[in-house]
Amino acid sequence: MNKPQLIVLIFALIAAESSVNAKSAWPRGNRPLDLNFLYHACKESREMKTDYSRGYCDGAIQAALTEIDNHCVPGGTTKGKMYDHLIDTIVDLELPPGISSINIPDYLEESLSIKWPCRKN
Repeated sequence: MNKPQLIVLIFALIAAESSVNAKSAWPRGNRPLDLNFLYHACKESREMKTDYSRGYCDGAIQAALTEIDNHCVPGGTTKGKMYDHLIDTIVDLELPPGISSINIPDYLEESLSIKWPCRKN
């Protein structure tokens, strides 16, 4: 077996393994992370206060924030307060059943700009 065939086989095994172990209460999305999936993770972190769901929720928000170039969160605002605000806006959403195609970084950027608008010079 040559190297490209081995790589294809490894990816096929990983995909098969993940589909077998993918039993979850959270709905699946059509991409690695959609707002619908994040909503359920953040909601579970609030209601059940599990470390896994809070870590997933915080990590997904942190990853999405890396795509936001401009926000005007005041300097004295803690990261925790900012995350709490973002989680609240996610959990308070009334998502239609199924998959949400809302771009998470765009949604978070809008949420931050509503809470802490940038001053116009």
